[in-house]
Amino acid sequence: MLDRAPLPRSPKDLAFYRKVFGWDAEEMSFPGGSYTVLMTTGAGREGSFGGVAQLQEGHSTPPQWLPYFEVADCDAVVAKGQDLGGSVLMPAMSAEGIGRMAWLADVVRAPFGVIASGGPGA
Repeated sequence: MLDRAPLPRSPKDLAFYRKVFGWDAEEMSFPGGSYTVLMTTGAGREGSFGGVAQLQEGHSTPPQWLPYFEVADCDAVVAKGQDLGGSVLMPAMSAEGIGRMAWLADVVRAPFGVIASGGPGA
């Protein structure tokens, strides 16, 4: 884990989002770290829509929101993205109970994530 500017994971930061948007937060472990799941207040995990994770070591970008797109096949999308001139920021990985995910950048270096929920390792 990097020592960087804080992500919205502290109780104070999460309280801000809770007050502004009415969100709940729940910690979830995955190999190599933890993830704070964000969800509509009172909806439980079924109402989750995103979350917050610590930047990985060696990552040179500042803390930021990273949009994810649900895909049928994470590895196929990673390969297609590279074929079309994009780059891989985090190779595809499986997380038990979550799915298979990767971080990519488009041709102008805008970052985004892809996830095949419930895929291998879920």
